[in-house]
Amino acid sequence: MIGNALRLAADASGQTVEKPQTPPESGAKADSSDTGIGEVLKTPEAWGPIGSILTAGGAIMAGSGPLQRALAAIMVASAAVGLWYFLRRVREAG
Repeated sequence: MIGNALRLAADASGQTVEKPQTPPESGAKADSSDTGIGEVLKTPEAWGPIGSILTAGGAIMAGSGPLQRALAAIMVASAAVGLWYFLRRVREAG
């Protein structure tokens, strides 16, 4: 961003400006394998699928018919898939 601002300023004045060197630390990223489940569970976004699983568990226990049990199983499966995608995204971003 600084380089773009310098180039815009140089174009307005008619002079040329060299792009500044970026320090090597700016390109460093953390190893994604360091992101454990404990760290992921500290984020508020992870608790949505977990709450869905708990809610579906309550529906399984309280339901008396096959429709309630099927709906609860679908909710548990979709929450598990959502948690899996979330964990994968957090590990890739880390």
